[in-house]
Amino acid sequence: MIKSNPLNAPPFDPSSPQFVWKTRFKDKCVYTGCGVGLPGRIEGDQHAEIRATKQALAAKLAHVRLSQCHEVFVRNTTAALITVHHFLSEAAEKDAVFFLCADAEVAGKIIATLNIEDIPS
Repeated sequence: MIKSNPLNAPPFDPSSPQFVWKTRFKDKCVYTGCGVGLPGRIEGDQHAEIRATKQALAAKLAHVRLSQCHEVFVRNTTAALITVHHFLSEAAEKDAVFFLCADAEVAGKIIATLNIEDIPS
């Protein structure tokens, strides 16, 4: 089972441009992040949000030796579940996985699959 907690919480700030979580999967901890954009065609606000998220992931990895960040593009909602499970399985303990999503609907599916806890309703 996948369980994730926001790294920029408590309290969770839905207006934050950083979407970074500490994710537990198969007895390991992996840092995850999510952004919306197309590879090579990220503009304005999207670029700033993606850069902030990647910087937050890099800051976490700076304290962990031999960790790496995996970046994966997710084109559609059908691929989201399989992609999350595959890359979390492949990642080593304390690695980071950044999911670049084609649109907000795909990002929503990634977020739902990561099973984020501690978000107030």
